[in-house]
Amino acid sequence: IETTNILKSNNTLKSTVVGIYPDYGNSFPQIMINLDRFEQYYLNIYPSNFAIDIKKGKFNEVSELIQKKYANLDIDIINQATIKEFSKDVFDKTFAVTRSLSEAMIIIATLTLLTSLFSLSEIRVINLSPLWALGITRTTLLKIEFEYYKN
Repeated sequence: IETTNILKSNNTLKSTVVGIYPDYGNSFPQIMINLDRFEQYYLNIYPSNFAIDIKKGKFNEVSELIQKKYANLDIDIINQATIKEFSKDVFDKTFAVTRSLSEAMIIIATLTLLTSLFSLSEIRVINLSPLWALGITRTTLLKIEFEYYKN
């Protein structure tokens, strides 16, 4: 990444992208840079966003401390862990709905298959009734059927 506008003197800031990470709840493409390096290269620009890595379980404590210290500023503190957890819950619920829909489709397909088989059996009864009237038993018809499909 190279940038030359708004840099101190004629310095050129050259950096290597070392990773691309998902930022849950943030749709803006952003580049993170160390604050010291930012101040070293950029002229009279105040960073408007900060990312702070906070130990698990310490968010409320750190959030209250920041709000007390910078009470006169309009501060928007976002707990990424909460957003990530919410996103995971939505993801899990989506799969639960998908599973339920799959199960419903299996039930509907089974009922459709049974209805088709029932309809075919009614047609088959009509076709076999003359043979039964001639005295051919169901067992004999079944043996004939098996012999037919066996060959």
